[in-house]
Amino acid sequence: VSAAYDVCDRIYFEPITLENILEVAWKENIKEVVTQFSGKQINEYRSSLLEHGLTILGQPNLKEILREDHADEVYQAGVNPVPALQCDNEESILAFVKRNGFPALIGGTSNGKKQKSAVVFDLPALQRYIAENSLEHMNVSKFIEGKKYEVTAISDGKNVTIPGIIEHFEQTGSHASDSIAVYRPQNLSTNDQRRLRDSAISIATKLNLRGPVNLHFLLANDQIYLLQIKSYSGHNVAFLTKALKKDITAITMKVLLGSTLSESYSSENTFDSKMKTSGSVMGRAKHLPTALFKGYEGSDLMISTYGTVFISVKDSEKHNAIKIAARFHQLGFKLLATEGTANVLAEEGITTGIIEKVQEGSNSLLEKIKQHRINLVINVTSLSDSASHDAIMIKDAALSTHIPVFSSLQSAQDVLIVLETLAMTTQPL
Repeated sequence: VSAAYDVCDRIYFEPITLENILEVAWKENIKEVVTQFSGKQINEYRSSLLEHGLTILGQPNLKEILREDHADEVYQAGVNPVPALQCDNEESILAFVKRNGFPALIGGTSNGKKQKSAVVFDLPALQRYIAENSLEHMNVSKFIEGKKYEVTAISDGKNVTIPGIIEHFEQTGSHASDSIAVYRPQNLSTNDQRRLRDSAISIATKLNLRGPVNLHFLLANDQIYLLQIKSYSGHNVAFLTKALKKDITAITMKVLLGSTLSESYSSENTFDSKMKTSGSVMGRAKHLPTALFKGYEGSDLMISTYGTVFISVKDSEKHNAIKIAARFHQLGFKLLATEGTANVLAEEGITTGIIEKVQEGSNSLLEKIKQHRINLVINVTSLSDSASHDAIMIKDAALSTHIPVFSSLQSAQDVLIVLETLAMTTQPL
């Protein structure tokens, strides 16, 4: 637990439940609360807090905003909403996937508890997920592969500023925080950056809500999709405050207390592109490879300068993997690959060991990972049910033993740059 003790009168070490929050509010005679800098768990209580007579600071119209459907604002901003459905019966889910096709992202609740979402690629996988989880309430959406960006906006109810755009550089899970997030965006053209900024400003302005607005966008096939609108900042304000060396938290608080943006911050619509958040680290450097390396080290995922690298990539990335593998080999790493990847590397004169992705026995990939006989994992999968299932098993085994996992060749290449610098190697022209 971290807190700025110089600005706190009292700190309560209690489980985060609605009952405990209400009890503290009653004991301290609190009428207004600030949830805008908390995460999803706290903000799920907002409706209940309002029903119990508390108000959310700076947002007297929050109840109406939470209740409204914002589809009109999304369409007017020129953004495509991702097809989605919430229901409580399997027939509606099956009708949805028949209309929208696979893959689909499916989740829901069982016995009042939220179940882990999954990407399913065909009807048997969908039916198996529903049966295994005994879902009472289900939500499903079309799964679209693309680049994910988070845009943090600050609104005074009329005007909007955009502190920054964060790119999900390497997705490692279904939750927003289960990723490597990068500021500034590394794969966003100037034109697309303008499109995201204009869309975010349009939506945030139409919400007519003071404070932070966090928008999750997906960029795929030159189309912008809106994944989520959050009327709170989560971890982003803390991250941007450190990245930009500007106190975004203080600016947002002034806006919540009634100031206008012009009074709180003088800027154009972008600074352009912590409160400490538990479980997150930040690597800062002038160059992305060094920042990425620091981030891994800070996450207790130590990047070895020697040892064995496991490589398995989808067919479309096999040509790019040749150069990556060759550079690891030049640094003295041993290479281990699945058969398809190993054959491609062998044709280029790069020798590798061959292993199946997931199999039983003491010589299996998962056992080698658990025994620390593999030091780095590069696993770039195709969009298929079996590949995704294997990738999850490999990732879980590696991370549980503090072994770095790269699910994109770009991040593997950036870490290679640092390793080559440490080894002071040279590359032929």
